[in-house]
Amino acid sequence: MNQEMLAELVLQSQSGDKDALEQLLLLSYTPVSYLTNKILQDPRTAGDVTWEVLEIVSTNLSSLQEPAQFEQWLCRMTAARCIHAAPLLHRNFADASEPVSWEDDLKNDTVLSEEESEDAIQNMVDYLPEGQRLCILLLSCGELTVPAIAQLTGFSEASIKQNIKYGQKAIQQHLWELDERGIQFAGLSSLTGILHDAMYHNPDEEAAMQMVYSILGKKPPVSVSTWIVRLLTVVVILLLAAVLVLGGIIVMKMMGIMG
Repeated sequence: MNQEMLAELVLQSQSGDKDALEQLLLLSYTPVSYLTNKILQDPRTAGDVTWEVLEIVSTNLSSLQEPAQFEQWLCRMTAARCIHAAPLLHRNFADASEPVSWEDDLKNDTVLSEEESEDAIQNMVDYLPEGQRLCILLLSCGELTVPAIAQLTGFSEASIKQNIKYGQKAIQQHLWELDERGIQFAGLSSLTGILHDAMYHNPDEEAAMQMVYSILGKKPPVSVSTWIVRLLTVVVILLLAAVLVLGGIIVMKMMGIMG
């Protein structure tokens, strides 16, 4: 995400520009939704937390004193709300070396495209124990440091580092296993880089618009597809009415002839 554009939108929003605030919330939806779903692994709870975070942004943006730090602020707030929503996330910090049971539908002797490779890496993160997954995701977003993650989670920096280490090691070992199956990955960067970039990929614009407009108390604009559906519905109704009228006329004429 363009940090300069974000900072400018923050400044405009803080000065009362409602259009800028709307744009900022729409841009924020994708990374917040991505993080909540990855951390919580529960779509319903993730949706609730995404709403909470965007609502906080809409009402508490004035508390952000450094507009250039918006992404970090957004990530910290998202993580804090996720931890609050699922206190059991803390449970797996005790045993960072918990083994991972992998599942995938990758075919042997396959060369994955860059996009397929990144998707496979993201899927691997889903199988990590909660503590490992949480720490790696937080490390990947908003340039959060280990001390910042420790402050958010309430656990020691040593525990955070251990979870990150074991999570990264588990994924690396699984990549070696996949290599033995003849599965080749293309264009892979660092794990944190892949996850950070994924936070902003494939935005669900319709879902973002529905949530943001609801938070702002506005009616979302009707999409072209919705207008087309509505138009087709009207056409079908008119055609049915015409058929019924024509059928009635024919019946009346037949009754007249018979009479």
